[in-house]
Amino acid sequence: MVQAEKWFYLNWSMKPSPSLAIRHISPTLSTSSRSPRFSIWWQHELEFLLLRLAVGLKVPQHVALILDGNRRYAREVNLPIGIAYVEGFNVMQRVLRWLYLLGVSEVTVFAFSIDNFRRSQSDIQILQAVTLHAFKNMALHTNIYNEANVRFQVIGRCKMFPEEISEIMHVAETETKDLNGMIFNFFCRILISR
Repeated sequence: MVQAEKWFYLNWSMKPSPSLAIRHISPTLSTSSRSPRFSIWWQHELEFLLLRLAVGLKVPQHVALILDGNRRYAREVNLPIGIAYVEGFNVMQRVLRWLYLLGVSEVTVFAFSIDNFRRSQSDIQILQAVTLHAFKNMALHTNIYNEANVRFQVIGRCKMFPEEISEIMHVAETETKDLNGMIFNFFCRILISR
């Protein structure tokens, strides 16, 4: 998945034709084709390319994503929970890239509820570590968000996060506040999900 993640960041500001996208994706075939998850990943990439080729596709202006099911997925495929959270983050990145390339103007990600903070301390620490990694990754690549004209916004209150995560969110928000392209909302108002 590291190569796929690199592809996402390298091509964030580009709007490649399907043939260009295939050239960028194909180098991962030789290194990842033995992985059982590779076929699922490749299938999603093909679905995206077919979607782009669809004639008369009406693209929504605003798409909301609810991040849910990582622990369930970990149990089903016998993975450690931390790896499932990282894979969930990678899927979110891929979906964000698709939406950007399709021309969606605003994406809202609902990532946390109060229930996330009622879990075991080890689950909370894993979730916070993955969140910290994700936002550090975003902060390292704010120049790519700038090139792509993507504005990052935090919606709600994220006071239950450690200060380090809140600071990185603030940096990403500040660095991209004047951009007027795609808006990426990170909704972290702590709600009860049931």
